[in-house]
Amino acid sequence: MKKLSEIIHQEVSQGRRDFLTFSSMSLLGLAVSSVFPTPVKAAFAALNSGNFAELDGINFYVMGSDQRRFDLPLVNFGQETDEAQYLAQVMFQELMKFEFKNKNGQLSEALGPGMAPNNSVLSMGNHNDTVKDIYYRNQSYFTDNMVEYVSGLLQNSYSKQKDVTVANRKLYNSWDMVKVNANIQQAEKGTQFKEIIDQLYAVATSYCQNGKLNTYNTKADGQYWARELIAYYNKNEVLDALISSFKVQEYVGSGSSFEKAMLKVYNTINKVRALNISSGGQIREDELQEFERTLAGSVYTGFAMNTSWGHQSEKYTVLANRTNFDDVVTFLKTKSGNQSTFWIAFFKKYGEDNFWNGLNSMGLRTSTLQDEAAREKIIREYRELGGSVAPTAFSGVVPANATESFLSVFALLLGVGNFTWLTATDREELSNPIPLMGLAVAFMDTGLNLIKLGKFLDNVTMFIYGSGGKIVNTVADYMAKFSQYLSNLTAKGKHLANVLERQIANKMFLATTTQSIVKVIDICFVGLAALGAALAAYSLYEAVQGGDVGDIIFASINLLIATVMLGVSAAALIWSASVFAIAIAGPLGIIIAVIGIVVAIAQWIYDLLKKEEIKPGPIEIYTRDYIKPRGLEYEDIGSYLCRVLGRNGNMVCALDAKTMNTDWASVENILDHQKPIYNKPGALVTSSHTGKIYNFANIKQPGHGKISDFFRNGATAPISNWSTLNELETCEHAVESRAKNGSTAAIFVALERYSSFSRAFLTRGLEDAPTSNNELKREQLGLAWQEFPLDVVAINGLDKPMFLIFTTQHIWQVKGNELSKVISDFVGAPGEKLTWGYLDALALGTNVNLIYRLGGVGAPETSYHYLLTRDNDGNYTRMKLLRSINRSISQSRIVGQLYQKTQDLFARMDFMYHDGKNYARYGAIMNKSGDASLSLHNGVEFQVPDNGFLSFYKNAFIPR
Repeated sequence: MKKLSEIIHQEVSQGRRDFLTFSSMSLLGLAVSSVFPTPVKAAFAALNSGNFAELDGINFYVMGSDQRRFDLPLVNFGQETDEAQYLAQVMFQELMKFEFKNKNGQLSEALGPGMAPNNSVLSMGNHNDTVKDIYYRNQSYFTDNMVEYVSGLLQNSYSKQKDVTVANRKLYNSWDMVKVNANIQQAEKGTQFKEIIDQLYAVATSYCQNGKLNTYNTKADGQYWARELIAYYNKNEVLDALISSFKVQEYVGSGSSFEKAMLKVYNTINKVRALNISSGGQIREDELQEFERTLAGSVYTGFAMNTSWGHQSEKYTVLANRTNFDDVVTFLKTKSGNQSTFWIAFFKKYGEDNFWNGLNSMGLRTSTLQDEAAREKIIREYRELGGSVAPTAFSGVVPANATESFLSVFALLLGVGNFTWLTATDREELSNPIPLMGLAVAFMDTGLNLIKLGKFLDNVTMFIYGSGGKIVNTVADYMAKFSQYLSNLTAKGKHLANVLERQIANKMFLATTTQSIVKVIDICFVGLAALGAALAAYSLYEAVQGGDVGDIIFASINLLIATVMLGVSAAALIWSASVFAIAIAGPLGIIIAVIGIVVAIAQWIYDLLKKEEIKPGPIEIYTRDYIKPRGLEYEDIGSYLCRVLGRNGNMVCALDAKTMNTDWASVENILDHQKPIYNKPGALVTSSHTGKIYNFANIKQPGHGKISDFFRNGATAPISNWSTLNELETCEHAVESRAKNGSTAAIFVALERYSSFSRAFLTRGLEDAPTSNNELKREQLGLAWQEFPLDVVAINGLDKPMFLIFTTQHIWQVKGNELSKVISDFVGAPGEKLTWGYLDALALGTNVNLIYRLGGVGAPETSYHYLLTRDNDGNYTRMKLLRSINRSISQSRIVGQLYQKTQDLFARMDFMYHDGKNYARYGAIMNKSGDASLSLHNGVEFQVPDNGFLSFYKNAFIPR
């Protein structure tokens, strides 16, 4: 994972954001322990005995950790979790505290016991290494990254405290945590971070499972035992048994075969990594990556072999994909090595069409590809397929007389081809993957076997994720489509039955009930996304270099991470003293591993172990001595406007973007209570080119004023020659677009009295009133029954004025005078509609952000943040999930600003929201061209109970 580790530095402390993985999968194993409990036993043709059997049986995934002798609390994880990884993260955190105390003992003490290092943990070690030795070998790393890490801990503690003084709150909020979290100037730090975590993990294993691994992880023997595990898990019969254990269409909850198989994969990877570290890293990184790809391929192939045969009348099933069938036949006849002679003769005898029709007439519909009864039925009709040149069968059955090898190879190719076509392509006829996967190498020099299963699995994995080296366009494209499928399935598929990805999953697993398919999505596909994030992260080096391929890779990784976090967010968070569990039928686990200093995990560890919250008092000193000197203070850009309920009634208040000061009595404000005129959050608009602020809440008598004078004089001066339609009463939204040549246009979304169906008008500018002549009629928009505009955004600086109109169901684009539907059914399910209060749209530069939540009974509290960008024709047809927010954000409660690139700061989009309880700020870092988001980072978060916040005025901003 050299490529990945070279770039781990690219993003440092993460806050609670959508996380990227680093190459040591041990941390990922910690993150997704829900999908991975105790080892697979039995099932294998033969287990080695003696010491190897003991090594193979060592399982670091436990329900709790008792390390009270090291002054750590008794911890109940609430799920099987990798204790060694937990301890490694505890060690890492204590070393950061140790570094902070060394650099500023007085401030460390002033911040209280929460920042005091645990000397008992610092004294931990084994026969190979100690925690302190790891620190002194890497002291420069801890020195260089201490501020980012400690700032994350301080912010985490701050976010949970309610009684922070206004002065201290303004200081905390002034930290540019987005900039902290997005620090990409740490070029060499990633490799060092990976090495530190791996070394701490190797030490931590000595304190788990009664130190059983100590027998094997010596410098002299570590490499030997690691290679023994690698060799064992490359055997055909072992991999075959592992593949057959991923029984997606059976029970997948706690203790299931699927769960055990997933844990076996991660446990084995973790042990190999730890043994290699103990031996001095004698096994090359590329060899370790190949082994991990092979095991990951067993998971992917396990999904494929658990799909149903289906029927040619049922789209998306195996026996409906004739192109895939033809490609498999061609492959077997031409590229299957010594088997080619058999397959040529077989298809000469039976004919390809007859064989296809024969399979479709056998009643195999709900049987899986590895179902024994289905195989016996096929062999009764085609006895030659029961032949074998090796004492090994594949994927599901290992009969004593080994009669099914040829059929097993055929089913293996058929299943992997169709599963990949469904999840990693655009599902067009010419996009079939089998000819492109390079699988012929698995049929060369096979000896007594029909296939080298390890090589097959490695190539399957590389097809989607690459090899860790340079990524070509095709691999990036497959990675993007695979991540998009998983994202859409997880985000919407478990809530909306008619989402395409859910329909595909239903057809893949025909024997699965409606209730069970939701669990398959929650557990199995979320687990597959987590594994995918780790594998995709091998290619981060390529990603951060930018360019088309790099941007696709980065977006894919973020999407996979967001998918996993969607799985988390759909679950109930259960906090009990020092317990963290996420309930999705075998909880998903702690947190996905991140690139950089892993502040997200640090915050979890801190909350788990803390004696008390960090004292906020000394924060002025910390801000002065650490935040400001490192250029980590938030830019003083101006104020958002918000509506609040204060002591004297409703007010329009300035919310400073830097300090986020919510002490409403001390900020600039206008009272708007007796006869409110600023009561429509989307109708208060600032215009940067005129310097005016407009209020269109009363569409018949709008007002305006100078932005700079708003809090003195308001926006009440009448607009000259304003005359609109009599029946219009209120304006819900008003926006103006200004093109490169200075031409302008505006769109108003207005309501008639007693109507909830809004109407849209396209005028020449904000001072040109809506009339019957400039209305965008329902017929023009092609609006369906009960479909109407919910929001509108204006994009500036393009060749023509540009708008996007978001209706209850579709997204429409207005480019100059051209009107077109650019995205149909943006929720992802045909016919699914949103309504008032569930959607907000923000245009920041040429990027459009869509934030919405699903409505209806049983809908999740999750809010989805999507990014819309232009295609090659300049139309907004591209829409991708940027992140999920584990909260319900109501309409008009999120705003944003675009930061242009400067010498010290990459271009980025910053967002601020209020979820009814907490205020939060987060940001999206842009790529080199500034036209797409690469990654998201949380900023600050805090709570001020019952302080009267009502809504933002999202179209208004007062610059400094």
